Amino acid sequence: MSFIAGIEYLEYTCRGADPAKGTVVCLHGIGGDHKSFEPQCEALSDEYRMLAWNMPGYRGSTPLESLDFSALGHCFIEWIDQLAFDSVHLMGQSIGGMLAQWIAFHFPDRVRSLVLIATTSTFGGRDDEFKNKFLEARLAPLDNGETMSDLATRFVPEIVGSNAPLSAVEAAIASMAAVPEATYRKIMGCLGDLQYARAMAAASKWNMPDRGVRGLQCASADHGKDGIAAITQ
Repeated sequence: MSFIAGIEYLEYTCRGADPAKGTVVCLHGIGGDHKSFEPQCEALSDEYRMLAWNMPGYRGSTPLESLDFSALGHCFIEWIDQLAFDSVHLMGQSIGGMLAQWIAFHFPDRVRSLVLIATTSTFGGRDDEFKNKFLEARLAPLDNGETMSDLATRFVPEIVGSNAPLSAVEAAIASMAAVPEATYRKIMGCLGDLQYARAMAAASKWNMPDRGVRGLQCASADHGKDGIAAITQ
């Protein structure tokens, strides 16, 4: 693991990666960490320079005093500045995908492409009903004395793919269980970030080429590799 600008991250050993293809940075979800993209990073590191960060407050990354998408986005830009990356490919899952969109909208020159997985540009529906129910389902157990390990054991099996191997499910449970409760509560609060919602509403007029792969449930890292290649090349 490496650490710079307050961020702990894992860089995968390049096996003949083509510098012209650039660097792919992986942004995990609320219950994840740098291990969330391990199979994809392993498969892609023979062609791309692959980095997986730990979001502020996760694992060894320094927590942010105030946490919203603006704070996370500027933290990310400071991090890649320190790494001397002019621009990167962003691969984000869940809230990592929401952050990737925020970065691409506010710093378009720093993003070569977006790979968005199980994410959204506007969390919730036309009113706050879905958002409130979602947050209550995930925070009420903590209010009632359950632990992050309890939440991970309950929620992870519900959200992984139907063909996910047991080892992947167990790794995902371990990652979520390791998230500090204070960080989890703060990052959940980002889902109601009104500034993010306004920015993404403006982004609806954004002219971005779409070369994505939809409806793909990856049975192996090779499937993920094909999807990334379709977007980043």
